Amino acid sequence: MVRFDLPDDVIRSARAFVQEVDMLGLQPQGAFWASDHDTGIWRFHLATVLANVHSLQVLYGLLRERFPDWELPGGVRLDEVSIDGITEQPFFQIAREIGTGRDRIVRVQDLFAGGRYWDAVVYYADPRRPTRAQAQEIARVFTERVRARAAAAPAE
Repeated sequence: MVRFDLPDDVIRSARAFVQEVDMLGLQPQGAFWASDHDTGIWRFHLATVLANVHSLQVLYGLLRERFPDWELPGGVRLDEVSIDGITEQPFFQIAREIGTGRDRIVRVQDLFAGGRYWDAVVYYADPRRPTRAQAQEIARVFTERVRARAAAAPAE
């Protein structure tokens, strides 16, 4: 058993990033921190159908347009974020069952999934899958909003 060591302020502050990507129209199906017991390293995961529509390079590029200094709301760094496609891997299935609303944060310890033990902080996980047409519309809106915000950002 591993000690749960993700600081409370990090847990709370990452919610600001989740809210920002919601405002940008990303509409992720899941948002959670996860750490497997073998490494003890925490990564923030956004599960989004856009990873099935765009390449990850395009998605990270759009986020870099919005956050050119790599510092995201809540003190999360872009290089700490994993963008995942909608998947049937055991961890995401369990996260969907646990995190059913956007108004709560659920801490999970010693979860066995994918042959490993995990600790996690689940912000939400939505079991609904957008259709291909819905995913393309999400991609269009997200791209437009990111570019509009990046253009409106003051030059440094």
